[in-house]
Amino acid sequence: MGMPPQRTPPTQMILTHLAIPPPHIRPTISMGTMRSEDDVTAKLLDIIKTNHMLKTQVQSGAGEHICLEFMKLLQYHIYTLSDNCIIGIPQATTKSKRPLKSIRERLKSKEGRLRGFLMGKRVDFCARSVIGGDPNLNTEQVGVPRSVALNLTFPERVTPFNLDWLKQMVANGASTWPGAKYIVREDGARVDLRFVSDPAAINLQYGWKVE
Repeated sequence: MGMPPQRTPPTQMILTHLAIPPPHIRPTISMGTMRSEDDVTAKLLDIIKTNHMLKTQVQSGAGEHICLEFMKLLQYHIYTLSDNCIIGIPQATTKSKRPLKSIRERLKSKEGRLRGFLMGKRVDFCARSVIGGDPNLNTEQVGVPRSVALNLTFPERVTPFNLDWLKQMVANGASTWPGAKYIVREDGARVDLRFVSDPAAINLQYGWKVE
């Protein structure tokens, strides 16, 4: 799987603890005088009850086939908590036969938490591009298209720790990656490096910003 066994042994792939999400992402639903629990809360209750029943059966010395049935039921509840649309697994439903809304269904699609609430905002220092996998990147790396990297900037304040590095970025100019496009002085004056004949001659001062 690309993970060193010394740092990530296969035993860590076995689920032994299940994190409980906070109540504010699974709030109680109120309709007039009626109250009902969120689908995630209901599924967590099923997991806790089934796990307790499995533990009771094991401690009481029940038959192996009985313990195995409770183990399969526990696995089913955990599966449907994370994804209730797995092919080949019956959907978990409410008492009214409505399919439960799992965690994955809350995150995926354009109406989900990520694309619907966190992404697509028109803010500064962002870009839009097609996303895809790259076998040449490590799992903790993100690749950015060169055209985006040349155009997208972020402000970096000049300090004694990054002065030499920022001088090199300014010397590279706006048409080279990695480089810099703008210098913002402390008084707010903005210098566009595209129109500076010799960017390397600029004497950066502490407190300025380089973009």
